[in-house]
Amino acid sequence: MAEAKGRPAQTAAAYERAVVALGGYVAGLGDGIGLTAGLLADWCAFMMIVGGIARKTVYTYINNISALFGALVKGGAVADSSVFADIKARLRGLDARLDGRGVTAADFSRLQGLVMGGGDDAGRDFVVLAMLNPGLSAERIALLTKDDIPALSADSQEIACRASCSSRKYVLPLGQGSKTPRQLRQAVDEMVTSLLGRHNIAVFGSADSTLRSYRAFAAISAGVSPAAVAALTGAPVGAHALALCSPGEDGAAAEDVAAAQAAVIGQFAVEPRWHAMRLRPGVKFAEVTARLDGASASGTGADDSRMEFSLGAEAGVIQFYYPCAEIARRTGKKLVYRSQPVIADIAFFRCRPSAIAPLFARVGDIAWCYRAADGSPATISTSAMHAFQTAVGIFTPDTSLYPLGAMELHPDDVVEVVGDLFAGYRGRVEGAAGEEGSPATVYRLIITGDNGLEWRVPVDRRLLIPRPTA
Repeated sequence: MAEAKGRPAQTAAAYERAVVALGGYVAGLGDGIGLTAGLLADWCAFMMIVGGIARKTVYTYINNISALFGALVKGGAVADSSVFADIKARLRGLDARLDGRGVTAADFSRLQGLVMGGGDDAGRDFVVLAMLNPGLSAERIALLTKDDIPALSADSQEIACRASCSSRKYVLPLGQGSKTPRQLRQAVDEMVTSLLGRHNIAVFGSADSTLRSYRAFAAISAGVSPAAVAALTGAPVGAHALALCSPGEDGAAAEDVAAAQAAVIGQFAVEPRWHAMRLRPGVKFAEVTARLDGASASGTGADDSRMEFSLGAEAGVIQFYYPCAEIARRTGKKLVYRSQPVIADIAFFRCRPSAIAPLFARVGDIAWCYRAADGSPATISTSAMHAFQTAVGIFTPDTSLYPLGAMELHPDDVVEVVGDLFAGYRGRVEGAAGEEGSPATVYRLIITGDNGLEWRVPVDRRLLIPRPTA
């Protein structure tokens, strides 16, 4: 900032803000970045689209950087360049009518909630398919047929399979066969803008322009260069600053466009989440699983308390967790064991949002899903589910406190139990409880109780932490 010395304090502060802003953007790009028109265009587009900075302010930043650069040129430190005149001309060329219009972080967050939430109406399905297939125009989404489904992403296939039906050629029920292209575009515009309006999500002209605007915001906020995004989305109304960028100006290639598409999908891809269902009075968990007997099932526990069901491509896999403890009761001279649920009337399940409606279409009369205040299915965080499984000592296969093989235990090792009935107790390893030669997942421990009696118990290795013997 030596070039700012001798200038009024207010001017020097303005120059510093501009330099800090540019420096922060360039620092995120890595080493070897030169001052080019493409770089400045990307920076200005980034500030306007993601930062929400007004064009007038961005123009001031460029003027200040240009003045400092001019001082360096005058002092012979660098060669003259036309990049600043170029970017100023581009900024002046932006449509002034669009100043102040653009996707905001709040709008984008609400759209993510709409895409990742539940629901099965045609409008939501259309928006979901559009965001998970950013290379397709709104018109192309509207004309998707059942033959196109295999080419869609996994999440898209689930939505498309559920939305389609055997008696209809097209995936979405938009009356495609009876409408002209213009009528179809109008119907799509009305459907999408009405849906977004109900969710307080800003609309930017047509459905296609609106969806491209949100795709652009998604990719740029994920770190993709605006030039690459411009090659994917153009310069839609809600991200009109992309008109500053010339795709390929600084070597943007096809792989950059692919990266932009992947970034958009990554912002909207729906991962399976944990939910809870309440069994209605008098209903047993076995009745729920019996309703799903027609589905493809695979057991992952000793009983049906940890099972996975596939309700078809439209729903994906549903993983159930209904932990049961083995209770021993003496009857005469015999010990009789029975399985008792940890929480008798609550079962947990993990799935994508698109699987919830098909699931409760089968079991809704005998169980109901816990819901949040806004009516959407309530979710349980992975950390909370992990803590619960540790406490009861019964795990789903995807849960691992320690990677298999990372903690080798041997006879006489001292360990502490971190969950289940013996949580907090220390014990001595007697041996592995599994088959000889196979990786041990359960160990037999010798634990001394508070009454001085020794207990020999099998404990899941995920509940054990080695402790020093000293």
